[in-house]
Amino acid sequence: ETLLNMLKTEKSADGKLVHDETDISFVIQALGKIGRPGLAKAGMETAILDEITSKLDAKSKAERNVKRSATIALGQLAPACDLKTQKTIVTMTLKRVINDTEDNQERHFALIALGRIGATPGVEKDTRTDCIKVLNYYLDKGKNLTPPFAAMGLGLIGRQMNIANEAPDEEMIRKPLRDRFAEKGEARARGAYAVASGLAHDSKAVAAMIEILGNSKSDPK
Repeated sequence: ETLLNMLKTEKSADGKLVHDETDISFVIQALGKIGRPGLAKAGMETAILDEITSKLDAKSKAERNVKRSATIALGQLAPACDLKTQKTIVTMTLKRVINDTEDNQERHFALIALGRIGATPGVEKDTRTDCIKVLNYYLDKGKNLTPPFAAMGLGLIGRQMNIANEAPDEEMIRKPLRDRFAEKGEARARGAYAVASGLAHDSKAVAAMIEILGNSKSDPK
C-alpha cells in the first residue's frame, strides 16, 4: 500500500514533483517483484495493476524509464490476475505498446512480458496463441535486436508447455527459432535463438549447435 501511494502521489500541494522519474521507476519495479495486482481491500483488488497500466496509456505523459518499468511489471503481475484480465493486458496494452512505441527498449520488454504471460500455468489457450503469434511476427519481421527478444519470449512459452507435458508448437515456436539460427547472422542474436531453442527443448536444433561449437571460426564468445 505504501508503494502504491508513492506511485499515485505525483505532486505536492505547491505543484512540485514528490518523486522523480527514477523514484517512480523503482517503485514500479518493486511492485512488479511483489507480483500482486491489488490490495486486500474491497474495490482495490486491481489497484496496483490499474495504476501501472495507466503509465502506458496512449495519452500518458510518463517518462521513458517509467514506461519501461511498467512494461516489465505487467509481465510480473499478469500471472496473478484472472484469465480475463490476462487477456486484456495482452490485447489492450502490450500489443499496442509493441506496435506503437518509438522506444525499442520498451518494445523489447513488452515482448518478454508477452512471453511471461503466455508461459503462465493455466493461461487461456487463446491468450497464449495470441502471444505466440505476436512474438512469431516480430521474430520474423523485427529489426535490430527485436527478433532476439521475441525469440526469448517464445522460448519461455515453449519451456512452460514442456513442463505441462504439451509439445511446443513446431511451426510457430521451434521451427522459426531453428530457421533464424540457421541464417548465421550476428552472434549475439544467434545466441538468443540458441537459448530459446534450449528452453523449448527442441532436439532438432542440437545438430546445428554442435556444428557451431566445433567451428573455430565461429564467434569465440
